[in-house]
Amino acid sequence: PKLILSGSFEFPDWDGPLATIVDDPDRLKRASSSPVVAEWGEIEPKKGASLIHLIAMGAHEVTGNNYNGDAWKKHFLKEAHHTFKEFGALFRNHDAKNFDKKDGDVEKTAFNDDMGRVELLVSADHDKCGDWLEDIEKGKRVDFSMGFDCHHDVCSLCGKKAATRREYCDHVKKNAKAPYGMNRILPDGRKCFVFNPEGKFNDISKVGKGADAIAQHLRKVAGLDEEAPGGAELMEFLFPSLSSGK
Repeated sequence: PKLILSGSFEFPDWDGPLATIVDDPDRLKRASSSPVVAEWGEIEPKKGASLIHLIAMGAHEVTGNNYNGDAWKKHFLKEAHHTFKEFGALFRNHDAKNFDKKDGDVEKTAFNDDMGRVELLVSADHDKCGDWLEDIEKGKRVDFSMGFDCHHDVCSLCGKKAATRREYCDHVKKNAKAPYGMNRILPDGRKCFVFNPEGKFNDISKVGKGADAIAQHLRKVAGLDEEAPGGAELMEFLFPSLSSGK
């Protein structure tokens, strides 16, 4: 299990909010790009809920890896974005195993080929999400986190496959010997991170204060020679009950 923060990607040519309430087609069109709107077709309002357009994550070819040293290639995201809807929903605390506790649904998904990113249309129940929906309406930054399950990831430098963090090679393992370490840049310009070649997205949640603090810290150290916690480590730290602990 891995944790992905929507705010952990550098989206080029985009300085707008990652989450926007879209209560009519015109507002949705302004928030997104025409290919995505055309693919989704007519958007019907949902009683008792707000519809949120969310820029979830970017493809490696466009955004590079995220601040946590995880990367997904275009061809995989094009095939896998639908798993957000197939296996996931909107939750408060990544309680993806208990759909009775969901706060909303993933209504539509798309891969925006022009922008190289996954975009979601999520419905958020008013009676469960009123606290942070108001923040979005006021234009405040609201981050989300996503759950991702994969069988293994692959080191960007040596190609080693690892099914758990204990199997990581010396390039990306925790407390790796310098100059290696997750998300570090080597003297020759290569970067230490892992590709996620397969897997499924199983939920999306409003980021809590703990995760938001980590996200802010990661934004500050981005580009510096510091080791970032990987997505698997983030899941273990923030949601140990949902992690494999490996």
